[in-house]
Amino acid sequence: MKIEDLVRTDASQVKKNPELMRLYKSYYKGVFHKEPNCASCTFNSDFRKLKNYVLNLGSENKVIIQKNNKMKYVLKKGYSSAILSYNYKGATYRLYGRDIDDAFAEAFIEHAPKEQIEERKAMFEKLPKPEVIKAPVEEVKEEKPKKKTSKKK
Repeated sequence: MKIEDLVRTDASQVKKNPELMRLYKSYYKGVFHKEPNCASCTFNSDFRKLKNYVLNLGSENKVIIQKNNKMKYVLKKGYSSAILSYNYKGATYRLYGRDIDDAFAEAFIEHAPKEQIEERKAMFEKLPKPEVIKAPVEEVKEEKPKKKTSKKK
């Protein structure tokens, strides 16, 4: 079930169904980078928050839920409780190490001061391999010289 279908489902049905509740928790964590505080206590307000977020995104933006085993960036265990932050266009973005996703990790390294880039890369156990871009090889075909044809009058 897609996240759009889940938020269109009645909240009481989601709360009663264990499978939908599990799905709700995973989507909530994927969107807000944290588990709901007390899923049964704050369910109504948290579900409304998720619903408003998803329905106000529009068709251009998609919610991407990443599984830990598919992540390109894996932080070393010692940094899971550390608060990671970076500045971009005057705004500061912060997350706990345990809550980061690939987009945050990439921006965390990319927007680091030049003297801290290697230090930040060392915080990760797994980094994506840089892509090697190869220029397309053009085939050179030998052209045979054209025969001149003369017209006799």
